[in-house]
Amino acid sequence: MIKSILGSIANDSRKHAEIYSGILRILREVGPAITEEDFSRLEGIVKTHIRMEEEMIETLNRFFKEVDDKRVEYLFRYILDDEVKHHRLLLNILELIVKREVVTEKDIWDFIWREVPFHGTPGG
Repeated sequence: MIKSILGSIANDSRKHAEIYSGILRILREVGPAITEEDFSRLEGIVKTHIRMEEEMIETLNRFFKEVDDKRVEYLFRYILDDEVKHHRLLLNILELIVKREVVTEKDIWDFIWREVPFHGTPGG
């Protein structure tokens, strides 16, 4: 069990390093815009993962009622806390990170016509 916990902590450290790298990319670079189609695909993937997290949270809450061992209960609580954090992050990730990078067709037309004095009509 100790080996599993230490391995989990090591995985968390690697995960945190990846997140730090992502933060640096957000702060230093302009991310590529994604299409509405790509966003829809990504949104579907994230929503599927959100549902999986919800199921895991429900399952862990049921386990608490069935377990009398405080050690196991403690480990379930640790996992549950992670699942709740993941769930919260996934609920916000599309809005906070991805939607900022989506270029809609309206955005494209606005970019094309915004500075044009007569918006394509002869003489206005």
